[in-house]
Amino acid sequence: MHEFLIEIADRQSHVAVDHADVRGLVARTLADAGVTRAEISVALVDHAVLRPLNVRDLGHDYETDVLSYRLDEGGGSPAGGFDGVTVEGEVVVDCETAAETVRDWAAADASGIAWNAAAEVLLYVTHGVLHVVGYDDATEKERTTMRTREAALLGTLGLTPPEIASAAGGVADDGDDDEAGSAAGGRQ
Repeated sequence: MHEFLIEIADRQSHVAVDHADVRGLVARTLADAGVTRAEISVALVDHAVLRPLNVRDLGHDYETDVLSYRLDEGGGSPAGGFDGVTVEGEVVVDCETAAETVRDWAAADASGIAWNAAAEVLLYVTHGVLHVVGYDDATEKERTTMRTREAALLGTLGLTPPEIASAAGGVADDGDDDEAGSAAGGRQ
């Protein structure tokens, strides 16, 4: 039995986001990681909110796509399990970055792969929650593990991230390698 409290604060106007999809994806990500109890808040914001957090918490004075915060004592991990642990975390997603990223990809990509800003937001949410439950992407092996989890979880909604689709069919990667940190920011 899972006990998940998932709160969503949508404070942006750049992307129409289906909160039921966000809530369901957060719950699937937590359950997939073996979490049985969690309190997770997801803030959907824009550059004006996320950039100052990126500066304050990671020392990065630039836009990023997502920051995540583990708020509890941090017991439990994908490897060690979460028995008896209530995972508490916050994921802050820059929906303005999602809209810009998809607009840039659309201008450069003629493959016809279906991907929109709302799907990009869901990718950022998944990435952030994976950080909250202990996944990291500091090394190539860790990035590969996270990308595999992201693709599987998004696949439950019928979504295939463009970088996965490109590996299968030839879409160019956007080349944007955002840094990730332990406040955990950005997809690499």
